[in-house]
Amino acid sequence: KKINLMKQVEDRISEDLRAQATNLKTAAFVEGIVFALLGLALAIAGCGLLFMIVRNILGAIGSLTDTMATLANGDKTVDITGIERGDEIGQMAEAVLVFKENMIRNDELDAEQKQERAAREARAQKVEQAGLMIAIQFLQTDLLLNLYVHSYFYK
Repeated sequence: KKINLMKQVEDRISEDLRAQATNLKTAAFVEGIVFALLGLALAIAGCGLLFMIVRNILGAIGSLTDTMATLANGDKTVDITGIERGDEIGQMAEAVLVFKENMIRNDELDAEQKQERAAREARAQKVEQAGLMIAIQFLQTDLLLNLYVHSYFYK
């Protein structure tokens, strides 16, 4: 009897240990699936965030590229976008703004130089015309003097 009783206790302990092992195995499997799903969710969220960041940067760089091409074609009325950004894109936009302002300043200087050149040419033409008038008056005076002298001596 004692042996049977011990056998029953032993069998019961064995069943309890098997049940606990099965429960631990199931719990470990569930935890593995939960961690895998959490990892997958984090990876998807990270990829989404990365996509948004890359799209933002590429969009800003594309806009700056278009702006620079417009400036290179001579259109200085284009708005520079992205200056308000506090990152490197904002610094690049500020540099493009400096280029735009320098282009406008150069155009203004060219216009001033053209006006000054036109004024100098106009003054030079007036001086040349005045010189010609003086020369003509001198020749007229010389001709009249010669006629007077000639008529006085050759009467």
